[in-house]
Amino acid sequence: MIITKATLNRLQGIVELGSDEWYLKEIEEAYADPKRKGYQREEQSLYTSRILRAYAEADYFLLGLHLEGAPDEAGAADLLRGIEEEEVAYPPRFDYQPYWLKVDPEVTDYWTFKLYHWIKNCHLEGISIHTNSSHWLSITETKDLEIESYKVLQAFKKPVANPTYHPLVQLDLDILSFQYKHNIHNKTIDSILLTLHPVETLNDYIKDSRPIPCYRRADKTKLEFEFIEVPIIQWYLSKRISEWIAFGGLRLYQTGIYLTRSTGRRAFLRPFYWDLWKDIRTLREEAIKVKACTHYIQNLWREYKRNRVVDI
Repeated sequence: MIITKATLNRLQGIVELGSDEWYLKEIEEAYADPKRKGYQREEQSLYTSRILRAYAEADYFLLGLHLEGAPDEAGAADLLRGIEEEEVAYPPRFDYQPYWLKVDPEVTDYWTFKLYHWIKNCHLEGISIHTNSSHWLSITETKDLEIESYKVLQAFKKPVANPTYHPLVQLDLDILSFQYKHNIHNKTIDSILLTLHPVETLNDYIKDSRPIPCYRRADKTKLEFEFIEVPIIQWYLSKRISEWIAFGGLRLYQTGIYLTRSTGRRAFLRPFYWDLWKDIRTLREEAIKVKACTHYIQNLWREYKRNRVVDI
């Protein structure tokens, strides 16, 4: 019988840094003593909780407009002097539910989940919000909600083993991997620079050495592949990064930073990751829409230039 290091650690009660068990244990310990965590509170009436939630919703919808009486209200004296306040970068706000995000209805609903994380992200960024919005957060935050938040972000965790996919997708991946090993192409996911996002400390690349996904082949008997264009993939990943930020990914990322004992350097336990091959159906659909829109705009521009009359 071979005993692995992971098995030995489990037998000795040692939790590996950065593992799911480590993160969940951190949540359990944080809520073990309400006095220490600061979340011990009296039960609020339905009326009070609804009023506090209304403040949080108002912040979500209206902050950034600098309305009178709002936490971000522009100072009258500054306006008279012509001084412009520095624009605040608020956390991402969505009018849709990401297709990959499923929350346990016994724990929360999507709108509460979205609002909860937006307020928490405002706290993380040091952005001014109404005091009652913070009160709503304090009566809403629970261990179950934090555990659910961690489970949701599993979509952005790199799998330990090489996953397998739908047979047709796996066939494309296998052929492209074979071609890469034989120097027929050099297009791999880890060559795509992550751009179009506001996170300065984010990893520059996704640690995925597999080939860049391709469009669907009309004829499976032919080995002619059309790779999805890198700019389209960069745009697509920027959407996932924005969603990752909105639902606690950046906070989890910062939680996973620790100083290694040997070198004293920072190690990132949970960098941003997205499995493009697992998500290839949606990626292909979005890429086709982007290409169609791009071609439409290009044709409009050509038509405009052809019909433009220059007055001399």
